Amino acid sequence: MINGQYASIAAQVALSRRLESIASNVANISTTGFRGGATRFGSIFADLSQREVNFPEARPVQISKKQGPAAHTSNPFDLMINGDAWFAVETPAGRAYTRDGRFKLSSEGQLTALDGSPVLDSSGAPIAISPEEPTPSIGRDGTVVQRGQTRGNIGLFQLGDDTHLSRLGASRVAAPAQVTPITDFHSNGVTQGSLEGSNVNPIGEVQELVSVQKLFEMVTSSIETIDSIRLESLKTLAPAS
Repeated sequence: MINGQYASIAAQVALSRRLESIASNVANISTTGFRGGATRFGSIFADLSQREVNFPEARPVQISKKQGPAAHTSNPFDLMINGDAWFAVETPAGRAYTRDGRFKLSSEGQLTALDGSPVLDSSGAPIAISPEEPTPSIGRDGTVVQRGQTRGNIGLFQLGDDTHLSRLGASRVAAPAQVTPITDFHSNGVTQGSLEGSNVNPIGEVQELVSVQKLFEMVTSSIETIDSIRLESLKTLAPAS
């Protein structure tokens, strides 16, 4: 009975983490380049009182790789990635990867994210563009051309299926494992003058929210039932005073 209560409490913790993930997804429905996350559930087996008990656990959030919708802006410094790749930016906390392609040209002639973080090329170096010359064109492979001269290339990076991603804010991630620069631009590329919207499905998230809330209520009810049975058992077994 005690083991069942522990398992139910573990389920509550796991479901609470799933609710946190859903709340984050819903809060970022309109965030450019945001990729929704889903909590994966697993099991912890424990041998308690010579009986194997299955305790549920919430594993690290898995970030979705589904492509978000395209929004055409006609801004030459707005870039959208097509395919499974990420931009790289240099932040005070280190390198980060993002699908948010809202970039700008600094007064020093450096391509940066909106917060001033330099956008990196495939070798990990900042990208210099002359602010005095005409607006550059940016090809599918990220090549930056200005007045017929190649100014550099915007790096696209593959993070890999086995890379554990941890969020850095809403639309950035850190990847502790080594990443690979993209060299094949048939399935991956850049579109100039467009942005990728959030890939969160609002209707799906609401449905998931309702489902998780019902499960949470069921688990809570089971804990209350176990408490009631245990109390009645104690009353029955306790010696009369």
